[in-house]
Amino acid sequence: MKFKLNLKPKISYSFSIFVAFVILCYFAYKGIVAYIIHRELYGGGLDTLVLLRASISGIMLLLILLFFQFMKIPDLKSHRTILRGIFIGWTVVFLVLIVVNLSSIYFIIFTGFTSFFTLLTLLSLEDQIKEEKNTLTEKEIYLLQQLAKKISHKLKKIIIIILIIFHQNILFSKNMILDDLNNVNFNKKKQEWKFISDQVMGGISSGEFKIELIENIKCYRMTGEVSTKNNGGFIQIRTNLKPEVESKKYEGIYFKVYGNNNKYSLHLRSDLTFAPWQYYGYSFFAPNKWMKIKAPLKDFKKSNFYQPKNIREQNIKSVGLVAGFDNFRSDICLSEIGFY
Repeated sequence: MKFKLNLKPKISYSFSIFVAFVILCYFAYKGIVAYIIHRELYGGGLDTLVLLRASISGIMLLLILLFFQFMKIPDLKSHRTILRGIFIGWTVVFLVLIVVNLSSIYFIIFTGFTSFFTLLTLLSLEDQIKEEKNTLTEKEIYLLQQLAKKISHKLKKIIIIILIIFHQNILFSKNMILDDLNNVNFNKKKQEWKFISDQVMGGISSGEFKIELIENIKCYRMTGEVSTKNNGGFIQIRTNLKPEVESKKYEGIYFKVYGNNNKYSLHLRSDLTFAPWQYYGYSFFAPNKWMKIKAPLKDFKKSNFYQPKNIREQNIKSVGLVAGFDNFRSDICLSEIGFY
């Protein structure tokens, strides 16, 4: 006895509507939360993360409306063509989520199950099409099938757009902008930037920092004379991080600088650096042009032998841009800094 599946296309569309609705609600909620946080920090406006989440919600709403319209199509062959596109779409999303964001376990389960159920419906349709007694004319069937092919093609494009937006959402969710000068002199955690020199320990280095426009880009500009006399040798701008940043959540720090063709350093202090001379440093060359630099946390070097070897797994409590350890004229601009 041969077992026959008898799954109606409407049931498959209903599953797709449910999953799309869940995704819509999730990203709408996340978008509202991101908007509220952004408004509290900056007093209004929209940021990229809010727009990305709103875009995903909007696309899901569009798909839900389309799925409801698909239910009204009377021709099974047209349903087969459309469901093939839906199956490819959910399968691609399912596989990409496994590769890119395995932590989204519920979305993986939902999309995987919907993909599998759509496949079962497609297999069931083969038998239903053979047994179908069609009341439509050949011209009506032809037109519906041509429409179904166009719809299936459009669905694939929509899925590609969803994947691109979803991937960007993941990237922006993982990144954390520490300061982009939207609120000058204060980082996103509302902690002030301060200028510090070796004069606190008897050195003679001097300088200042102020807000300037370099090539129409707003930045913190730190200038001064660095001298190694009297056991000194540094100037820096530094900001505290409260609450502290869990380094294990990020791969490194990125920052955008404009220099004067000299070497500078980025210093991090953690909950395990107690003395003022303890830090983890990353040296870089700052050319006379804007440059974005990525500094992996694993490449930060400890300043003293008795510190833990790596800052990973520690909580970062401050970040400092440093000009030091040589005699030279400092002139460096910082326009953005954050964790990635």
